[in-house]
Amino acid sequence: MATNRTLRSALAVLAIALATLTAHARIGETPQECANRYGPPVKQLEGDQVVYKKSGLGVVVTFFNGKAAAIAYRKISEDALGQPQAMSDNEIELLLKSNSGDSPWTKLEAPSMDRQWENGQLYATYITFKNILIVATKDHLERVAAQKARNESKNLDGF
Repeated sequence: MATNRTLRSALAVLAIALATLTAHARIGETPQECANRYGPPVKQLEGDQVVYKKSGLGVVVTFFNGKAAAIAYRKISEDALGQPQAMSDNEIELLLKSNSGDSPWTKLEAPSMDRQWENGQLYATYITFKNILIVATKDHLERVAAQKARNESKNLDGF
């Protein structure tokens, strides 16, 4: 079983992978439910990642076994440096609540400027310098961490 540190590392890896993308859905929704909520996908990415746009937000949803397992949110509008505009605390709270219902989030102490939360089987992080909120299932983060370890082993095979 992965530790919280490993899960946070996997969340950071996922954030980097999604950081250049523009794209609001809810964890556990099917592609059809996401399309009903946000309209047709703007773009299909590699694997099971789909991009939506709605209400000034870009949303990248990663599906696993037909359900949303990870979601990255960012504002479509950008600042003078080309970075997404920052999300307000209220916007972050509303997006977190939309993924957990009435179940409360616990803020985690992180030795960084990023903000992190936990809610049972869900983890979330707001990456301050990228202005991206990512919500993901614990299972998804464990799959990402395992894939990263496999890739590293393969890349260093023979050293």
